[in-house]
Amino acid sequence: MQKRIVYISLGAGALARVDAAIGSKNGGSLPAVGRDGPPLSEDIMNIDEEEDPTIYHVVVNHEEQYSIWPTYKQIPGGWKQVGKTGLKKECLDYINEVWTDMRPLSLRQKMAAGNTSR
Repeated sequence: MQKRIVYISLGAGALARVDAAIGSKNGGSLPAVGRDGPPLSEDIMNIDEEEDPTIYHVVVNHEEQYSIWPTYKQIPGGWKQVGKTGLKKECLDYINEVWTDMRPLSLRQKMAAGNTSR
């Protein structure tokens, strides 16, 4: 029995990997949701970062909080690119280097103002 790997969009940039066995009881097609029931959990898994071909932008919001966003999607309001683009691991490594204080900007400012008023 041969296997093929198919990626299915789950929306919001998420993908699922389905290992479909050719010659299975449903004729080698993808696991039949609704016809033969849902696929077994071991048949569907998230894409490993090593297999994820998606290119991402590193984005930041007004509170200086970082995230990644797929390049094929429009960046949502309130977020802007910081100039780093690459594979998921590359972007997350960049964020680990530059985002050293996880507190939102407004909290850091309030705490700094509280320290100077003493």
